[in-house]
Amino acid sequence: MTFKIQLVPQSRCFLTAVLSLTLCACSAGGNQTSIPEAKAAGLLSSDVLINGSSVIFPMSQLIAQEFMEDHPEVNVSIGLSNSTQGLQSLCSGEIDIATASRPIKKSEIELCEKNKISFVEIPIAFGGITVTVNKANNWATCLTPKELGKTWEKAAQGKIVNWKQVRNGYPDKPLALYGLDSESGTYSYFIQATVGEGEGRNDYTSNQEQDVLVEGVRSDERSLGFLAVSYYLKNKDSLNLVAIENAQGKCVKPSQETIKDGTYNPLTRPLLLYINKDSLQKRSAVKAFVNYHIATANSYLILKSGYVTLPENILLKVQARVDNATTGTMFKNESSVGVKLADIL
Repeated sequence: MTFKIQLVPQSRCFLTAVLSLTLCACSAGGNQTSIPEAKAAGLLSSDVLINGSSVIFPMSQLIAQEFMEDHPEVNVSIGLSNSTQGLQSLCSGEIDIATASRPIKKSEIELCEKNKISFVEIPIAFGGITVTVNKANNWATCLTPKELGKTWEKAAQGKIVNWKQVRNGYPDKPLALYGLDSESGTYSYFIQATVGEGEGRNDYTSNQEQDVLVEGVRSDERSLGFLAVSYYLKNKDSLNLVAIENAQGKCVKPSQETIKDGTYNPLTRPLLLYINKDSLQKRSAVKAFVNYHIATANSYLILKSGYVTLPENILLKVQARVDNATTGTMFKNESSVGVKLADIL
């Protein structure tokens, strides 16, 4: 069985993990077949179409590969973009599932309502956000959320540009910031968890591909960046990890244990799937994939991807949400910061 990543240009065609399937057929002249057109033509009856978070992509890719090993009659296509693009594609009727590292926004819910699309929202894992610096940085070993907020808030733009401004006692050295672009769910969560309700600064090196950000932090001695924990783990020998002072006043680094027990806070968040209700109820391939994704027997795939599995009592509630096709969002104020899944489920 072959499994490949294919890069397809054009705005409606995205990076996909495809088994014997080209999601968007784009010619050199730019012609393409959109997802709705392909569905109308009856071409995708056994396909599961996913797009969204670059943070969740490694996990979804691995789970899809294993799922297709067990179900060779189904093709799972996974787009690599960000939470915003994934949710917009879902609410435009273009895909079956959106992956997101932050809750759906009111404007996206309104787009779903406009297009008469109902969605089922489920958490699938916990993921930590890591704060990293260059290997030459031997002073920033632990930061507080308040210090991160002061550095990343809109008011810091063009003003906090030196490490000594981050904390008194840090050296007089230039500061360069690296992070995911503002459409990323990880960016949204990071700003909410550190800045609060305000906006983040935009004078930083941004990219939606985290491997590019890793290379930026690795090669820039001035750097301070944030990444999903899975991307840090792949590159931990070439980056320094910064501990975060949690609500209990302890400096804690992200790990399977500290993310699962909640001591790595506030930079731990739930990772989410948004499923088109019609797809879930009317297309067996979609429901089979969702059930495979949340099955406890397959939790090792989540661990292998660098993420943390949900407790069994939470998974039972998630399964009930899928079985009942429960629609709508559980998150108020478009935020999952400080939210306990056991309470909202």
